[in-house]
Amino acid sequence: AYTHNNYPAAITLLKKALIKSPTYTDVRAFLGRIYTFSDQIDSAQMAYDMVLKQEPNHLDAINGLYDLY
Repeated sequence: AYTHNNYPAAITLLKKALIKSPTYTDVRAFLGRIYTFSDQIDSAQMAYDMVLKQEPNHLDAINGLYDLY
């Protein structure tokens, strides 16, 4: 995702990973990051909110929200 700026492909892969492991918060937080880089603000917000609902102190999601806003 970072090297080639191929965010759509990264989003697709991350969504596939979440189908197999929907509670994998690290993957969902990374998806939030990719949405942020893709200027998909609403989707990023939802991803971070889902992570923080499961793990209120998830540092990557908290930092992602900070960067989002």
